[in-house]
Amino acid sequence: MNALVVNPFSSQELAVALDRLIQQPHLRQQFGVAARDKVLRQLAPSVEQQNWREVYQQVLGTSQTQTTPEMLTAGTIAM
Repeated sequence: MNALVVNPFSSQELAVALDRLIQQPHLRQQFGVAARDKVLRQLAPSVEQQNWREVYQQVLGTSQTQTTPEMLTAGTIAM
């Protein structure tokens, strides 16, 4: 778990959630660790590079063997 979910139109729910975070430092720590792990897993440069490679391949209709990371970062793919 890395977040508390509240109704966006309920200031009361937001206040309760914030109070819970204030009162429970271990929960804040847990959220921080979980959020950091998620970012490292999903937004690491190698992951982002693969995601963009897949986007280019879908747009160009090419396979992975036809498109190299160097081509993507150097901007040598013509559309």
